[in-house]
Amino acid sequence: MNNLTRVTLELHGDIDAAERYADEAIRVSQEAGIEWTVAVAHEMKGRIAVHRKDYEEARALIEKALQAYHEIGAHFNVIIAKSELAHMERELGNYAIALDIYRETIVAFRDVEQIGAIAHQLECFGFIALAQNHPEHALQLFAAANALREKGGTPMTPDEQVYFDRQLRDLPAQMDDAAFAHWWTAGRAMTLEQAIQLTLS
Repeated sequence: MNNLTRVTLELHGDIDAAERYADEAIRVSQEAGIEWTVAVAHEMKGRIAVHRKDYEEARALIEKALQAYHEIGAHFNVIIAKSELAHMERELGNYAIALDIYRETIVAFRDVEQIGAIAHQLECFGFIALAQNHPEHALQLFAAANALREKGGTPMTPDEQVYFDRQLRDLPAQMDDAAFAHWWTAGRAMTLEQAIQLTLS
């Protein structure tokens, strides 16, 4: 049921139907006593609330899911849910909050060796750097993520690629070709740990 909720929301964009599926997932899972799927359904309802632009409700639902994940020891789900919160805060322009969460989650993803997730986190740091008018820093992070994705065989999802391309549209105009090449080369030369340390500094 949670998978149906996700597909309905993310592929079909039917928010109302997705919410009905999430509510049904909660009801069925509670009756069966399956705490993990209840938590996942609450997290999905949080994503639905983001789509509705009801951000207070989204925070409350994702926090509820986080608490449940902690209680049942679902460590990886904790990381994912925290990352969802960071994405929302970044989109809202709450960069200090988002950065604090990302600095926690990128280390957590490293510890569980999720290369694609680490690359995406680097890109998210880059999006914030762009928004704060630090194009050189952003480009270095994007290049580090690009190299990491190549080595790990973890390309962006189609949605991630569309968002990335939109964010980078004006970047070449902010520096000359030599500067662009310099920062891109510097970023791609970084090790995983060097890239993570760049986000923590």
